[in-house]
Amino acid sequence: GQFVKFEGLVYRWFDRNDHIGEYADPDAVDEWLYGVDFGHNNPSAIVAIARQGDRYLVTETFYERRLTDDDLAEAALNMVARNGEGRFFCDPADPGAIQTMQRKGLTATGAENAITSGIKTVTKIGRDDRLLVDESCQPLITEFNQYQYPDGDDARDVPVDANNHALDALRYALHTHDTQAPSDAGGPVDMSGIL
Repeated sequence: GQFVKFEGLVYRWFDRNDHIGEYADPDAVDEWLYGVDFGHNNPSAIVAIARQGDRYLVTETFYERRLTDDDLAEAALNMVARNGEGRFFCDPADPGAIQTMQRKGLTATGAENAITSGIKTVTKIGRDDRLLVDESCQPLITEFNQYQYPDGDDARDVPVDANNHALDALRYALHTHDTQAPSDAGGPVDMSGIL
C-alpha cells in the first residue's frame, strides 16, 4: 500500500525523494555537528550532521532507551571516532549529562531550546533543499513522518511532545548552530514566511 502522511505534521515538507540519500564526499565536510536529546524511558538520541557549505547532511542516528549518562557519552565518542570531531548541542534540561560528556572530552554545550523558532529554522533549511538524511537514519525518518500538532491542528505553536527525540536532537544542532554561526557558515536564516 501507499504511505499516507498524518494530518497536522510539523514537517510537511519532508519528502523521501528530496530529503533522503547518501552524502558522497566525506572529505568535503566543513564541520561536524552533533545534536543530543537526553532520555531514559524515552529514547536518548544523537544525530551526526556533516555541514558542507550551507547544506546539512545527517549521516548517523543513535537512538536507545535506558542509558546512563556514561553510556550515552561513550556512544557519542564512538560517533566522533566514525565521523569526526565536532560540537555537541545538547538538550539543556540535563546539565549533569552535559557535564558527563564534557568530562569525557567532548565539546558539549546546552542548546537553544526554543521549540517554535527551532522548528522554523529546520523548516527553512529543509524547504530550501539544504537538508539530506541518510537512509540508515530510520528513527529520524520515522519521526519526520509522525511528529505532529495536537489533533492535526497545525495552527497551534507547540507540537505534541511525542515522536520527536531524534528530531529534537536535529533541532538543537541546526537551530543553535544557525543562531551562533558566522555569515560564512550560512548565517542566521530569514524566518519570515515560515510555518
